[in-house]
Parts: sequence; C-alpha cells; structure tokens
Amino acid sequence: MSQGELMFYMPNGPREKFDTVSVREGKFSYAIPDAVESYSILLFPNLSEQVIFVEPNLNVSIEANATQLKAIKITGGKANKLMSGFRNEIMDLPTNQVKDKALEFIHKNPASIVSIYLLRKYFVNVDNPDLDEIEDALSAITQAQPEQPDMKLLHEKITALRNVSEGKSAPNFDVTDNEGKRHQLADYKGKDLLLIFGATWAEGYRDQLREIHHDSKDMQEIPEMINVEMDVAKYMANSVLRDSLPGVMIPELRGWQSEIVKNYQIKTLPTFILIDKSQKIVARADNWNDIKKKIK
Repeated sequence: MSQGELMFYMPNGPREKFDTVSVREGKFSYAIPDAVESYSILLFPNLSEQVIFVEPNLNVSIEANATQLKAIKITGGKANKLMSGFRNEIMDLPTNQVKDKALEFIHKNPASIVSIYLLRKYFVNVDNPDLDEIEDALSAITQAQPEQPDMKLLHEKITALRNVSEGKSAPNFDVTDNEGKRHQLADYKGKDLLLIFGATWAEGYRDQLREIHHDSKDMQEIPEMINVEMDVAKYMANSVLRDSLPGVMIPELRGWQSEIVKNYQIKTLPTFILIDKSQKIVARADNWNDIKKKIK
C-alpha cells in the first residue's frame, strides 16, 4: 500500500490506546516513547494483525506487501527473529495444527516474550479455553521469567476464567434493558437462563438468534433469555430489536468495557452461557446448537 493509515496498539505495554500511523509512498515510521520489553500489534486496513516485539533502543524494520501479509518480514531483535521463524513454520499449516506448534514453541522457549504472546493468542483469548493446558504452559513460562509483570496478570486471568467455567456459580449482574427495566441475576433464581452476548458485526450472530426463535417454538421448556447487545452505536443495537427476536434486550453501549462482559470473561462473539435454576453455569459455547443439547 503506497498511501493510507495503519493502527498501532500495545496490549501489554505502556500505551493502552490505538495510535494512527500514516503511510506515505509505501513507508511509515513510528517511535515508542519510554519503550519497555513488550509486544505491539500492527492493525492493517483489512483488519489483519501482525505482532511486533519491542524493547528499549531497538530499531525494527518491517517489509510487507499489503496483498500478501502472511509473508511479512520483521527484523530487529531476538524476539522478532524467533517470531519470524514461528510464522514461517505455520504459514502453510491447517488451523488445527497451529495450536500444537505454538505449545511446542512455548516449551522450547519459555524465557522468550514471544511465548507470552503465543499463550495469549492461541490459548487464553479464545472461546472455551483449556485451563489445565494453559496452566501447564504458564508454569513453564513463570519458572523461566519469574519477574515478568505479565505473569501476574495471566495468573489472575486464569483464576477469573475458572470462576466462570461450567459448574461454577454464575456471577451477579445488574443491567438495564431497552425499556429501562433493571435485571439482576437474583431475579431469575428458580428459572433456567440463557445469556447471549453478541453484536451486529459478529459473524453468524443474527442468524443464530433467528435459529433460537425458530427452535423455541418446538421446545417444551424454554429458558429465560437475556441478549447483551454489544454494539457501541445505539442505532446498530436498535436494528436487532426490529427483528423481533427472543429475549430481553440489553443495549450494552460500553462494549467490551461493560461489567457483565468483564465478569463473564467474554472474549469472542457470539457467546452463549446457560445458567440453571440453582444459578450454576451448565454450558458455555460459541453456538446455539451446543447449548440446545444441554436444555432439559
């Protein structure tokens, strides 16, 4: 791309917001003030992401063709060299084998910050993470990097994920629907409850809502439903209402920053969480069909 803009973000560094990077004549430069060892995410116009590892006084060079971002070349520093090797190794692998390669890399290189990034990307920030698998990899990294600040955050993250896994008591919530009525978890004690987290831009979200509406006509027992609509633009959230879909609608305009989203550790959309009459989480999935099997 000869002209345009890229977005730069440091998810575990000192800069918490997106910065805009201008591309002129196919080139751009970006300086990080007070850089520490961390990783940054470069977001391209097609929404694809590339990770770049930074550290104090390090110059990083990036060469890429906007139409072939898989072949991107990032040089500068040991971490970027390791990541380039991993990127080349998985380039032609099917998706189901990439996770195994990431786990192999982590156990071979537990002292590298690349391992922290791979752990987050392929194991933590996914729907229904395997917490035992994560803790095994996290233990190896922690032993090799005991002073790494990110380790404490990751351990806290795993604890939070365990607290909202199947079999655990559902966290309380306090939300307001599109008609101004307040809803709390206690209001649904003695009832089955389905929490639906979605947004109009989430692939398959509205189709699955229509499927729920269709299936519920033939179900003997239908759970109460709360649809947490996470579009940050109100007009987009309202577009779901016009579909006359099932459940109470919660227009959560704070998106990922909303308390119910944080408390239930929602990382992908859509996410469906089934809570039973005793207010235990009995199922958590990214699709309605898996939830439907659990409804008695």
